[in-house]
Amino acid sequence: MDDLAQDEHDEITRRINDTPLKVLGWLTPSEAWDEQMERLAAKGTLVPGHPVQSTPTHNPRQCCTSN
Repeated sequence: MDDLAQDEHDEITRRINDTPLKVLGWLTPSEAWDEQMERLAAKGTLVPGHPVQSTPTHNPRQCCTSN
């Protein structure tokens, strides 16, 4: 995949995130993310400064890992 342009990577990511998955109860990954964030917000367990909205370029490995 090193030979793909950024816009091609973005399109692949969009297609994956817009595809309903059986393991997620036929939700898309973006929908599952939104539901989980809503549950965490309702419990008051969100991490301060963490993005709540789903974004097409959200990458948990970039923002959700400890160094």
